[in-house]
Amino acid sequence: MSRREFIMSSTKDILPDGYTKVDYLQSSGTQWIDMGIAPDQNTKVILKILATNLNGSSGVSLIGSRSSNNSSDQFFTYISADQGFLFRVDGDEAPSAFTKFKVNTLYTITLSASRFLVYDNGNRVLAMYLSSSDFTSTVTMALFRAKPFSMGFIGNIYVCKHYNNDHLIQHFVPCLDSDGIPCMYDLVSKTAFYNQGTGSFTWG
Repeated sequence: MSRREFIMSSTKDILPDGYTKVDYLQSSGTQWIDMGIAPDQNTKVILKILATNLNGSSGVSLIGSRSSNNSSDQFFTYISADQGFLFRVDGDEAPSAFTKFKVNTLYTITLSASRFLVYDNGNRVLAMYLSSSDFTSTVTMALFRAKPFSMGFIGNIYVCKHYNNDHLIQHFVPCLDSDGIPCMYDLVSKTAFYNQGTGSFTWG
């Protein structure tokens, strides 16, 4: 059995008829998805990603939301060539940083109000343990972008799992729908989430 046949056989019972699983969706920085759920202190996400461009010192964002630069409802990510991967939650005065973040490297990243973990090819390269006050945002989270930052992630997202109180509430997998349109399909709500930005996702 080929690798693609194995992928299709293992997902055909959980994806809608006519949908095709792909390895990843790729954004050029202007495509993004609204997750439809606002973060709070119990939010946790686990992502498998590969960045292809960090947009120089201007940077990009990956996932999250906040109402303003210094608001106390942050679940916000920012990545740049000079600062690495920054994660800010709640009203933290300064973000937590993974300064060794590199392009063209496959990472698995866990973000929550209590921890910031990064794995590179299965090896843990960052473990930060955080503390946060209770908060509830009014701004829904985005994927491939952190609202309201304008420049989104440039690269591939392979999977995103979204938890609240360690209960899985969204499990996004990259797919092509029955019309061949790229989307993230949520295996929990059984709903397809489409690009809310400009241009089109590519895939691989």
